[in-house]
Amino acid sequence: MRTIGCNIEWNGSGLEEVGFIRTPNGNPIGEVQDGQELIKISKNYYRPSEVESLLGNPAKIKKLTGWEPKIGINELANEMMLADLVEYNLEGLLK
Repeated sequence: MRTIGCNIEWNGSGLEEVGFIRTPNGNPIGEVQDGQELIKISKNYYRPSEVESLLGNPAKIKKLTGWEPKIGINELANEMMLADLVEYNLEGLLK
């Protein structure tokens, strides 16, 4: 998660899986501390039958329409993260 300057370390599996924040050199990021539990799995959204990997192939849409993506998946994920951070900051959720 280079966008926010930290990584997520996952422990457990299934409904017991938990994500912990891992920051560079153990330094806090705002009020979030290194090793703090940040993500828990919700049984309301858990899909145990999820496939291990999903692969898409844009060849069909390119063949039919000539469309090609302008950015790669990493840049897309970065843009989505930055948009969420702006929204959260505007709503006063970040301190």
